[in-house]
Amino acid sequence: MTRKLLEEAITEVRKLSDVRQDEAAYVLLGLVAQDPGQIGLSEQQLRDLKARLNDPSDVRVSDAEVAALYQRLGA
Repeated sequence: MTRKLLEEAITEVRKLSDVRQDEAAYVLLGLVAQDPGQIGLSEQQLRDLKARLNDPSDVRVSDAEVAALYQRLGA
């Protein structure tokens, strides 16, 4: 059930605007960062993530947009 629920959530998130998709991604990445022992990524997923994090041209949102998100979340 857990995997099915996650897939349903991802399907719904993909229907959102790019900005909202980014917000959802930040929420999920924040969750992973808080409890990395509970969530595992495959080696390929880790390589892909590291490549994207190290690619300076792969900018999804501006610093101002990130700051606005944190402000809306009360962080």
